[in-house]
Amino acid sequence: MEALIPEGLARRPLAEIAAQIAELGFNCVRLTYAVETVQLRAQPAGDAVTKQLSAGALAGLREHNAWVLNASVWDVFGAAVKALGAQRLMIVADNHVSVAGWCCALDDGQRWFNEPLFPVEPWLDSLQFVAGYAATQAAAAPEWRYLVGFGLRNEVLTLEFWRAVPEWYRFMGAAAAAVAGANGGALIVAGGSDSESLLAYIATQPLLPAGAPGHERLVYGAHFYDGFYVQPLWQLLGEGVTCALMTGFLDARIAVILNPDLPNTAPVWLSEVGLAVQQYDPADGGADDTRWWRCLRAWMARHDIDWGFWALQGSYYVRQGMRDYNETWGLLTNDWAGVRSAPLVSELRALQPKTLGRWDLWPDAPHGRGT
Repeated sequence: MEALIPEGLARRPLAEIAAQIAELGFNCVRLTYAVETVQLRAQPAGDAVTKQLSAGALAGLREHNAWVLNASVWDVFGAAVKALGAQRLMIVADNHVSVAGWCCALDDGQRWFNEPLFPVEPWLDSLQFVAGYAATQAAAAPEWRYLVGFGLRNEVLTLEFWRAVPEWYRFMGAAAAAVAGANGGALIVAGGSDSESLLAYIATQPLLPAGAPGHERLVYGAHFYDGFYVQPLWQLLGEGVTCALMTGFLDARIAVILNPDLPNTAPVWLSEVGLAVQQYDPADGGADDTRWWRCLRAWMARHDIDWGFWALQGSYYVRQGMRDYNETWGLLTNDWAGVRSAPLVSELRALQPKTLGRWDLWPDAPHGRGT
């Protein structure tokens, strides 16, 4: 993200990357950007990439997507939207960070509202701009109509837990209202607090009150990885007990808001789930990540939960100061030409079809069944 343009353009033509995503069976891309991306949107993309990219990556960019060098930062973002839309891939424009760079560290200064690198007003302004710009473009360019939602912020976290929920409602509510005011037709994705691992409070109080603009378009985002709370337990307690604890954790903190018998039922998007793809071996049934993934897949299928895999990208132009960084958690290979794990792709494909009707998890609920 340091280069202010989507990853992979030094590896393959943009249209080929979009087609590859569709060929893998995915229907949506979470396209990340920084507040800084919006603030510097008129800057020539060539300025940023010349400073950030290695000589080899710059040569690759000239080979595969030379047009980037003569486009603005925001033109490149828009071209990515159009390429994905041309493949009929839905897009969620996700505000990842304020200062363009890797997310997330506890001490990076932009994990919680009004930290030194996360001033709230520029963040709200950027959300409003992107949502409004997308609404305007959708009226003229059909590909932009595939930009269906806006992620408000990635993995907010404060260790001062006593203020986490009240401030989450205050600032995320303001962000949701800003998006709703600028774009009346899109989904609003609000990631939960505690690094998007907690949504239980939504069961009694939605982010926006009923009747407020945007209330009916709210989707709540959650993240879950094999290191979240349970990793040491596979060896200590065994798979059966650990899987039960893990799914209980997920039900209590995330899936609870899917229950139609509670005061507020709301859709959940597990927008980040992932593991170290490069070392993943489904044949090694006793490995911690294999057992974690087996347990999580069953839970995801049971709830028919919508999800996004982190990450697609096989490499970065630069990450945390290292150029041409190899993303071992990436589904694609370092050169973006293939996939790191065909078995994992098959397992993801098995999760892609819809498996449940609306109320199948609660067949006795008064709402009845159906889609």
